[in-house]
This record gives sequence, C-alpha cells and structure tokens, in this order.
Amino acid sequence: LLAITGTYDAYIREDSAQKFWLVNTNKLIRQMQGADGLKTGYTAAAGHCLSASAQRNGIELIAVVLHCASSADRFTAAKALLDYGFANFETCVIAEKGQAIEEIRVENGQPQTLKAVTADRITCLTEKGGKGDISSKAKIDEKVHLPLKKGDKVGVLNVYQGDEKIAEYPLVAEISVEKASFGELAKRLVKKIF
Repeated sequence: LLAITGTYDAYIREDSAQKFWLVNTNKLIRQMQGADGLKTGYTAAAGHCLSASAQRNGIELIAVVLHCASSADRFTAAKALLDYGFANFETCVIAEKGQAIEEIRVENGQPQTLKAVTADRITCLTEKGGKGDISSKAKIDEKVHLPLKKGDKVGVLNVYQGDEKIAEYPLVAEISVEKASFGELAKRLVKKIF
C-alpha cells in the first residue's frame, strides 16, 4: 500500500490508447522528508482531512487531522504533528524476531526442552530518553499440548512502561516437539530412579 500511496505521480494504462496520468492529492509526499502516504479526504461535515504517514530513522508515524478549514491547512497540521513526533519520540527495540526469551521444559516431549521465541520483531515508541522505563516479562502457558509444531504459540511477552502493561506479543515454539514414546518415557523413569 505504501508503495502506491508514496508515489507522487504515475501513468496508468501505459500500454493502451487510454494512457492516463495521475497525481497524488497528498502534497506531503513532495513536501516532507520520509512522507509515504496515506489518504486525503473531504466532506462538508468533516472538512479537509488527512491520514498522513512518514518514516525516518526506523520510526514510522501516522498523523490524522480532521475538519481543517482548507487543503493547505491539513498538510500544515499533519506535517507539524509528524515533525513533533520525530523530534520527541524514539523506537525502543524490545526483542528481535526469533529471539529466544525463555527455555521451556516439556516433561513428556521429545525433545524435553525448547525455547520460546518471539514471533516478530518487538518495538515500542517512547519519549526520547524514556527507554529505561520499558521492561518485559515472559508468561509461558501452563500446559503445552503435544505434539507441538514449530511456530505454535507457547506464551506471551508482556511489555510494561513503569508498572503499566502497554502491550502483549506472542511467544512461539522455536522447534517442533513430539510426544515421547512409551520406551523413551520408561528410560527416563529408570534414569530418575538410579
């Protein structure tokens, strides 16, 4: 979507006699560094509106302005919001995609241990200098059902800002785990006894 909404102008139907040139109604695409979308709009009741998105230094922001008096006002207001966001906020990386968070023991599994990993890269937006206030804690499901496939959910990673929980992300199995055979379970029991 951003590849389309971030394009300022383009021809469509180039291979036909009805070649047509389109120009994006979102003027921020040309006026603001990193602007890549999204949608302009107008109705008599809502006035001039804009959902504007932009990316800079790994941060993606969206500003929504409604009921502006003119088209120019909506671009000015959205740009001011986005500039404020980029000047005052930063991305805090909590975990990379596939990062091992906790090791889980599966008593009747083969193998008996696996790692709970993040399904995606986990980030949050914080005020500049506020990264120290962000923490995370894993909560592993009480019961893991076998067989377990790689990528199955095994828990969650809760993200906190101070004492307040601000987000929850899935933790998944790094590998598949089968149910151990009767022979394997008997071997484990004997090993425990001796």
